[in-house]
Amino acid sequence: MIRASECYAPRLMARFRARYCIRCGQALVRRDDNGSLRPTCPACGYVHYRNPAPAAGVILGRPGELLLVRRRYAPRAGAILYTAEPAGGRLRPGDDAIAARFFPLAALPRDLAFASHEKAIADFRARIRAR
Repeated sequence: MIRASECYAPRLMARFRARYCIRCGQALVRRDDNGSLRPTCPACGYVHYRNPAPAAGVILGRPGELLLVRRRYAPRAGAILYTAEPAGGRLRPGDDAIAARFFPLAALPRDLAFASHEKAIADFRARIRAR
């Protein structure tokens, strides 16, 4: 069995610096990302994270509305993101949120936490229109 301390890959990854965008191939530049300088693509906006945390999102809608949650923690504390987790019959924010409520699709807040959320909501709207 190989111990983690004997493995070459972690040492190699510690020295690895992303130089080009994995989406479009543009050279990355260092830009502020909520208080940290991170390699960012000036063409498509991709941000390279050395240790990204896996996450999943869900869009919970009801006729004409979408559930949005205001983040409690950094990065982007206080910004809106979409998420949902059934907690019985009453809507309430989880421990990682400061507020949760349904918003009319025609009047969603503009301060969404991440660009990926904006795209997911745009896709959600397109699917509703296609029905």
